[in-house]
Parts: sequence; C-alpha cells; structure tokens
Amino acid sequence: MKYAYENLSEDQFEELVVLLCRRLLGMGVQGFAKGVDGGRDAKFVGTAELLPSRAAPWNGTVIVQAKHTNGYNRSFSESDFYNLDSQNSITGKELPRIQKLRAAK
Repeated sequence: MKYAYENLSEDQFEELVVLLCRRLLGMGVQGFAKGVDGGRDAKFVGTAELLPSRAAPWNGTVIVQAKHTNGYNRSFSESDFYNLDSQNSITGKELPRIQKLRAAK
C-alpha cells in the first residue's frame, strides 16, 4: 500500500512516527515537545513488544528521531540525508548529538 507521506505536515509525520513506535516498542514510548531544532523526538526504555519479534524482543533504550521532507520521491539513501563521508548531511549533523546523548547515558 502506498501512502503520500509528503502530504503530511511535519507535526503530523512526527506524530505518526511516535504512534508506529508505540505499536512496535510499546506504550512506554514517550514523545517530547518540540526541541531547539524544531524536531519532536521520542524515547523508549524497556522491553519491546514486537521488535524484532515477540520471541526475542529488544531490551534497552531507543531514541527516536523522525525526519520529514515535503520532497516528492525522496529517499533516506540520498546523499544530502545519509552520507558517511559528510558532516553536512542530515544524519551527519545528528551523529554528534546522538553520541553526546549516549555518553551522558
């Protein structure tokens, strides 16, 4: 089934991501208010419901970051989003923040 996710607003997309994470991980997923960068992240601590499976669930901490674009036919594999060799890609800018969160536990 195809869905036109690009028609969702940033807030609607981020809310959808949190709802999907609650389905996969469990009701313990906590969505946050918008941060300094305008994004609404989420966090889960515990044992997942369905991820990767009920028989062998994930146990730990998950930080959720939703990235939305209004671009049509855009992909997360494009170099402006994900590029191991660039600190200017979207994921390249997020990596130091993630490392800082992890270091702070």
